[in-house]
Amino acid sequence: MDVTAPAHRLSAAVSAASRLLPARTALRLRADAAGLTIAGSDPDLTVRFDCPATTHTDGEVAVPAAPLAETLKMLGAESVRVVVEGSRLALRLDQARFALPLLSPAAGSPPSEPPRVSEVDGPAFASALRIVAGTAAKDDPLPLFTGVRVQRDGGVDRARRDGRLRQEARVEDGGTDQAARPAQAEPARSGVEPDDAASLSRRLGQ
Repeated sequence: MDVTAPAHRLSAAVSAASRLLPARTALRLRADAAGLTIAGSDPDLTVRFDCPATTHTDGEVAVPAAPLAETLKMLGAESVRVVVEGSRLALRLDQARFALPLLSPAAGSPPSEPPRVSEVDGPAFASALRIVAGTAAKDDPLPLFTGVRVQRDGGVDRARRDGRLRQEARVEDGGTDQAARPAQAEPARSGVEPDDAASLSRRLGQ
């Protein structure tokens, strides 16, 4: 694998993936004609981030997430060349070089991506999640009421959080529409961290 990518874009993608997944997680970097993809998973969550890049040689490797994120944060260059050198992944700058160990090819392998049923504007979706995030129970005795339910309703995506108060927000072309009302709480089906959705266009599954 051999790619050149904007350092700040690559750092943002790797840092986001590292924050969302547990410590000691492996990330998979895949380079092809479309650019660079950063992916990782644990039993509860799978993440994928795309980063624009110029691919010189296609390839896919697994590296430890935390050391890669910390190394990229220190780079002050506009671009970084990411190259596989034997058993290491090298980050090359004009005046510097960093190397990280490669992991087993099977490490961090994410499951197959589910079919896309909807795609929404990232900031609008994040705004909808922030609207409903404050109504959920946050204490351990009520673990079923701490998730966010995302539903597809015609051309509208709805984000709802259930707890002592049910609050719902709709995501449409052009923004969000807020509506809150008390109701009997019911268990949520999927959890999403609202702050981590701010810069993404999320793919929503049922």
